[in-house]
Amino acid sequence: MPVTKSFTESFRLMTRKLGLGFIAIGGLGLIVIYYGLGYRVRNGSIERNSEWSLEIKERINTTYGYYGASLFVTLCSAISVANSPTLIQIKMRINPLLVSE
Repeated sequence: MPVTKSFTESFRLMTRKLGLGFIAIGGLGLIVIYYGLGYRVRNGSIERNSEWSLEIKERINTTYGYYGASLFVTLCSAISVANSPTLIQIKMRINPLLVSE
């Protein structure tokens, strides 16, 4: 038996998800502002990067490259799993509240 939700329930769920997304983006933005614009009391490693050797700078760049690529792969796999009809049916059998459509 398919679970039907009223418009208000769907709207509340969508609003919650959007709210959490905006809170997460806002938190990341505040971190960038705090560290990127120099609102800290002492200098951090970013301000002292002129002391680093070229090898260290290359290692940091490759590390962040791997990290960004892994986040992208995780995002793509999560989207494909969330849109898979077979997995949606499995989730519906486990707990109908997991599927929000």
